[in-house]
This record gives sequence, C-alpha cells and structure tokens, in this order.
Amino acid sequence: ADDHTMAPGASSMLVRAARRALASSAATGGGAWRVCIVGSGPAGFYTADALLKGSPDVRVDILDRLPVPFGLVRYGVAPDHPEVKNVTERFTGIARDARVRFAGNVRVADGAGLTVSVDELRARYDAVVLACGADGDRALRLPGEGLRGVSSAREFVAWYSGHPDCARAGWDLSRHDTAIVIGQGNVALDVARVLTKRPAELASTDIASEALAALERSAIRRVIVTGRRGPLQAAFTTKELRELSKLDGVRLSVLLGCNADAGSHGTADDEGGALSERALAALSGEADRPRRRQAELLRKLWLESVGGGGVARQFEREIVLAFHMQPVGFEPAGVDAGARAGNGGEVAGELGAVRFERTQLSPDGRSAVGTGEYERTPCGYAFRSIGYLPSALPGVPFDARRSLVPSAHGRVLGSADAAAMPLPGLYCSGWYKRGPSGVVLSNIGDGAETAAAILADRA
Repeated sequence: ADDHTMAPGASSMLVRAARRALASSAATGGGAWRVCIVGSGPAGFYTADALLKGSPDVRVDILDRLPVPFGLVRYGVAPDHPEVKNVTERFTGIARDARVRFAGNVRVADGAGLTVSVDELRARYDAVVLACGADGDRALRLPGEGLRGVSSAREFVAWYSGHPDCARAGWDLSRHDTAIVIGQGNVALDVARVLTKRPAELASTDIASEALAALERSAIRRVIVTGRRGPLQAAFTTKELRELSKLDGVRLSVLLGCNADAGSHGTADDEGGALSERALAALSGEADRPRRRQAELLRKLWLESVGGGGVARQFEREIVLAFHMQPVGFEPAGVDAGARAGNGGEVAGELGAVRFERTQLSPDGRSAVGTGEYERTPCGYAFRSIGYLPSALPGVPFDARRSLVPSAHGRVLGSADAAAMPLPGLYCSGWYKRGPSGVVLSNIGDGAETAAAILADRA
C-alpha cells in the first residue's frame, strides 16, 4: 500500500489552501454556479456525473478527508474483485472534466482547528451535497467485545485494502487456527474468502503488502461464518456464495443450526425443512427465483457437507456457513479467564472462544428466537460484520435510529420529523441519504435523484 503519511505542517497548509479555494468559489463569474460534494466515493461521483450532464454551467468541487479519491471502491472492495474496482475508470473520467476539482486531506467537521464546517461550505457554494458514506460500524455490545482478537470486518477490510487509517494497525494471524465471522452479508464472505484463499492468488492483486505478508504467515485453517437466522434469510448474494464454493483447496460446509465446533451438519428437515426439496419447490413464483437459486446452491453444498454429493477433493482450509447461531458473549483465552479490567468489569485479555445461543425462526420468519441452548466455539479471531455506521456531522440533522440524514429526494430536512422542511442549499446522497445498504451501482439512481433536486431548485 502507498504510504500516505503527511509531513509536519502539511495538514494546516492543505486546509488553508482549501479555504482559499472556498473563497475563490464565490467569485465565479458569468452564469456559472458551484456545487460542493463532501465525499469522493461512488455516491459523490455519480451525483457529480448527473450534475455535469444536467447543466453546462455547473462547477463541482469534490472534497475528501483522505488524500486520494474513490472511497469505498478503493478501500472497501476486496482486492480479488477488480471488476468492481473498474468503476474507478469512469470516476477518473468525471474527475478529468474541466468543471471538476478534487481536494484531498480536507476534513469537514465543526470548523475548528484543521477542519472546515458545513456552514462555511454552505456560505460559499450554491449547493452542498453530503456524500460522506460510513466510517464506523455497528457494535454487538456483548460481554468481552473488547478482548484482543475481536474486531470489525470493516477495519479488517480497510487494513488489507491499505486504508491510511489502518496502515499501522496490523493483524497477527499466526496465533490460532480458527476465526469466526459474525454476520452473513457479502462483506462477511469477503473476509472469509481473503482469510482462506491461497496468498499466491492474492499476490497479483492490489492487496496491501503488509496484509499479504500476514496472510502468508497465517495459521488460520477454519473460518466459521455465522448467522442468527436460517439459510433462506442470509444476506449474501448467490454470486458471492458461488465464488466461495469454487476456492481452490477450500472446503465449504453448511451447518444447519448445529454445533459448529463439533462439525455436526444436521438433517434435511432441520430449520423446518428450509433446504428440503419441498421447501425449494414452494419458491416457485417469479419473485422467488433469485432466492430459489441461492437455496438450491446451499442445498447442494449441504449435501456435500454430509457426504451426499460432490467430487472428492483435497482441502487445506475450510469455510463453514453456520445458521441459527446468535452470539451472546466473547470469552478470554485460558490464562486470562476471569481477568478483569479496571473500568466497568469488562473482560480483559485475548479472545479464546465465542459463546452462542442456538435460535429458531419466529412464526413470521422475520426474526431469530433463542432456544435456551448454548454452545462455546473456540477461536482466536472474531470479526463482527453486522453493518456499517455513518457518523453525524456538526450542524447537520441526523437520525441516529435509522443511521442516516433525514431527507426528501436528496434535500436535507431540518429534522427527522416527517413534516420538517428542507434546509436551503443542503443535500445528501448515498449511504448518508438512504442508510448503509446496497451495492456500488445503487448510487447511480441515488445520485441522479439528488442531482435532479439540485437542478430543479436551481431552475
């Protein structure tokens, strides 16, 4: 990864330069008008693209707290998915438009010290678009979550992608042979794949050199990807699942609500027959086709797990998809058992195991209900992958419950109240607008809607 460390005094010089740029923005003559976009990820660039197409007179400044653009595409997409990262070629074309300027190392906050405030931006631009994405992640808030070895999937992905914030974080993957991923979305599968894929296959990608070295020394041989609900409720896509099933030297197993440590796989009638032929036949509607394809693949993998199909192969590592397992706590390794930190009685030391409660689906199939049966799965690493979390900006309304900025068609509202009025000249796009969900291409329509609102208000 590139070294983005800044020389002493560089930040202050950059902020002063940014403020000079803000001052010059007000002096634009003729019919030109200016829009500032905060955030240079997919949401920012797709919004800029729609604005440029909608008005020949618009001038767009894109700001980012990092020194380089492209946000989550650069630092959140797995290194072995170059086809997803190819969208940066389109973004580069947008950035090369003479009407666009990019300024990195500019932090938008409260305006104190080395920051620029949203109010400063609003005073100097005709419109300001908040496309900041999500720089945090959801916590489980369980006992032992502060143990060494427990971290977020977001931090791990940022580390192996060379994110400047994580350049010196480091992960020693040589201490234990088992890792647990809590959550079953695409990011969870990315983590499992990178941990088990042969390092030689990652060497030709843009993975951070430090991460590649750590993976070459890794002792991890088993990754358990857990979910609270059943196989039909998993959030990962069929494409990601199929890719996982084709990894060289990696066995992909499916556990239906049974002990992950013991390796029991259950029966076809487990989970109410969720993967039974009868259950799959019920997914016959047009709207059910994607879910049926995924269920058919999961059933095939389950049959192979119990010896009912598949071709004999040699495996170096294993990924386990374990359903109906709800984490209830993290336990320290043996010598640290019972050790306590001085603040609040939090368990201290290194992770030794994750404790789970088995679950079953509620009658409506929407949630997981605990059964009162518990199990302990030894591991040295646990990655929570339960969602990203945007951060509130000073002076900007934020709906903490839904983790987004309240808005209507991209116009930021004065509060989360449905009757609130839009704040003049302030807009949002991407995860800041709709919450942390969707894929890169979800931002195309999202950015177009926000741009349309800006253009309509300008007319």
